[in-house]
Amino acid sequence: EIAAATEETSSGAGGNVTIKASDSVELIDTRPNGIPGGLFTFSRGSGNAGDLNVETGRLIVQDGGSISTGTEREGQGGKLIINAFESVELIGTSRVSGNGSKVRAITGGSGNGGDLVINTRRLLIQDGGLISSSTFSSGRAGNLNVNATDSVEVIGTSEAGIQSSVSFDTSGEGNAGDLTITTGQLLVRDGGLVSAKTTDQGQAGTLEVNADSVQVIGSSANGENLSSLLFDSSAAETGGNAGEL
Repeated sequence: EIAAATEETSSGAGGNVTIKASDSVELIDTRPNGIPGGLFTFSRGSGNAGDLNVETGRLIVQDGGSISTGTEREGQGGKLIINAFESVELIGTSRVSGNGSKVRAITGGSGNGGDLVINTRRLLIQDGGLISSSTFSSGRAGNLNVNATDSVEVIGTSEAGIQSSVSFDTSGEGNAGDLTITTGQLLVRDGGLVSAKTTDQGQAGTLEVNADSVQVIGSSANGENLSSLLFDSSAAETGGNAGEL
């Protein structure tokens, strides 16, 4: 684990984390206690979290590894920026906890979340991996921007039925950010999911896809999850509205 965080009693800003590797960066598996290994910047107090930057040829997050930025209180979340000129691959789930391999920006307090930006040639999310920007409280979630010159592939589910996904959602009062995918080909297959969701008072943002080709094909092997590109506003009674596609 490589991490920089501000504590509950701290008002100072957290440090930035920058990883540079010319060939590849690999984050694999979780620790025996189920806590994911990976790269993190976080704010637990009033100080802002630092930014997290990864620059490499190929980024592989596998078997429950994690790259995350977030905020729990009034501090602002840091930006998460990934530049991988060849590929970004998020594959599988933890053998210990069952959690998916992930890249995410989360907001759990009044502070706003940072933006999440991925620049690569090919993005592959498979077997329960996920990319997400979400808010669980009053803070606004950051925007999620995926730029993949060749393709974005969101494929399949884990053995336990966790869908591979690119998503942004709000389950609190804070509004979700916007999700923008710019690519040559977007392929959602075998139960994969690209979604925007609100389950509380917060407003869902805009889901924008700029692609030469968009294919949404089939369902999971057990037939329980359809491949989907969707908005979900399941909280109309509490005031949360779906965004725009």
